[in-house]
Amino acid sequence: MSKKLRSIAGIVVFIVVAVAVKMYLRSSGGDDATVGDCIAEGKGTALTVVACDDAKAQWKVAGIVKDIEKPGATEGKVCQAFPATETFGWRKTSGDKGDVMCLAPNSK
Repeated sequence: MSKKLRSIAGIVVFIVVAVAVKMYLRSSGGDDATVGDCIAEGKGTALTVVACDDAKAQWKVAGIVKDIEKPGATEGKVCQAFPATETFGWRKTSGDKGDVMCLAPNSK
């Protein structure tokens, strides 16, 4: 296999992997979570809605703030209206915008 062909194959593999990772991250953000739902953390950045009495339920959605640009989600002020919040999850909705899920500890 020539050097040029290996380079092209490497670029194609990189693009396929990048697209797959982006699709995974977009679909793993607790997309169906609503206020009061409980969340379990999965691998990487994955968040999954689970029953609140599930041993894996670490967080409870205290509130959701819609249409936030992802860089703005990390400023810490987004969830001020929900004082029990200790962390947050961001789920992409369109473009660079998404919803911030303000997460409080799940007291089982």
